[in-house]
Amino acid sequence: NLGLVVLDEIHYYNGYFGINMAYMLRRLRMVQSYYSKRPPIWLAASATVGHPRRTAETLVGAPFREVGAEHDGAPAGEKTIFFAEAAPDKLLSASVELTGKLAVLAKKDGTGVIVNFMPSRSMVERAILEARRRFKNLGESITSYRAGYGEREMLEEGMRSGTLRAVFSTNALEAGIDYGSLTVAVITGFPGTASEMTQRSGRVGRKSEGVVILLGGTNPFDQYYLAHPKEYLQRIVEFPPLVLENDLIAARHLACAVKESRVLGGAIDYAMFPPNFKAIADLPAAEGDGEDSVAAILESPDPYRRIQLRTFAGREV
Repeated sequence: NLGLVVLDEIHYYNGYFGINMAYMLRRLRMVQSYYSKRPPIWLAASATVGHPRRTAETLVGAPFREVGAEHDGAPAGEKTIFFAEAAPDKLLSASVELTGKLAVLAKKDGTGVIVNFMPSRSMVERAILEARRRFKNLGESITSYRAGYGEREMLEEGMRSGTLRAVFSTNALEAGIDYGSLTVAVITGFPGTASEMTQRSGRVGRKSEGVVILLGGTNPFDQYYLAHPKEYLQRIVEFPPLVLENDLIAARHLACAVKESRVLGGAIDYAMFPPNFKAIADLPAAEGDGEDSVAAILESPDPYRRIQLRTFAGREV
């Protein structure tokens, strides 16, 4: 009965995680084909991906038709973008000061919520502690967000009720939130990719005018684009790197596909997979050496335990 598969925010499916997902989605297509001659409809969405059709086709292994930005119905108000430079070694302090003062104004006016995107969890934790120490009058109207579901519910409720005026966040808040009350975004440290910049700035000004403040530090990347702001804003959104010809990852998914095809009484449809999939299957059984060799992976009694979507050998990639 599988009729529709939706892949949202496909720009996140890149690198090691994206390669694993590409093989998993091909396995899903293969298993579904055993049950039905009619393939499901695939929908992939992203506002910040270069070559969207090519990205989707590489990820899923099936043809897509691109629906361009001219059909975009998402609300978007006008945005004003400011470039600001923090004093040397004062990036965190300047970011907290700026966000706190904006939150005070928002609380006084009774409108708007400020979001401050920061590059790490540790920086978010330091920022919220300093903000509450320096802006005691804001109380619980200033908070932090990392990635928890319960936290997100509280955050959304605070935005709806008007009790929240500012939030320090990692990139966890880049996607999946659309509230007109987000009016100002402070971005602490320049995002390294055009996709990240577009995602973060896109959180504000959805239903009215928005303001984005890029706060740069002393690192060479920030300093270069503080001197060349137009060049920073004119960067082209990137194409996510997805190189599927990785034999160790492919072997893990091949071993799973072999089990799945046996359970369902069919054969692996190698046409759904990259060419190296069949080449690995044809390797001599004795080829390879060591626990993580292709041969050892293919002979594993429980290959599913060998697949970690984001980590390899216990290390995040």
